[in-house]
Amino acid sequence: MLFYIFVIIVTLPIVEGIGLYWLSAKIGLPGLAAWILGTAFLGAALARRQGMRCWVEMNRRLDGGEQPTDAIMHGLLVLFAGLLLILPGLLTDLLGLLLLIPFVRSLVIRYAFVRFQTYRLRRQAENPGNGMETSNVADTVRDSKSYRAKDDIIDV
Repeated sequence: MLFYIFVIIVTLPIVEGIGLYWLSAKIGLPGLAAWILGTAFLGAALARRQGMRCWVEMNRRLDGGEQPTDAIMHGLLVLFAGLLLILPGLLTDLLGLLLLIPFVRSLVIRYAFVRFQTYRLRRQAENPGNGMETSNVADTVRDSKSYRAKDDIIDV
């Protein structure tokens, strides 16, 4: 996993630089500056709007007594999308705009949930003894003096 993060950190600026160079050759330097600033402002506005929707949904679920897990995940992905849109580059802009679409976020959440479940099950299968230790109540020895019958309880 650490290797993949390293590869992304190294290759993403190179790919983004090539993409920005290509775009500047097509639309010129003023157009490139407008593109970068426009996507940054658009991303901030859309992320704020979608983030407020996620916040309202999370509060609605909490008020209804439900767990707001999906709303929290959507909120985190909206935050990540806003971050991607603020960064200059074509690939980050495309990924950020895709993550602002609720359907795409739902797919990402479902994929991440399935991956997490398979990872967790695989880890449990590899290390079956690493669970929570439980004690058997029948193995505990009780002293006869510590036992009280129901008749001995006095309500005051």
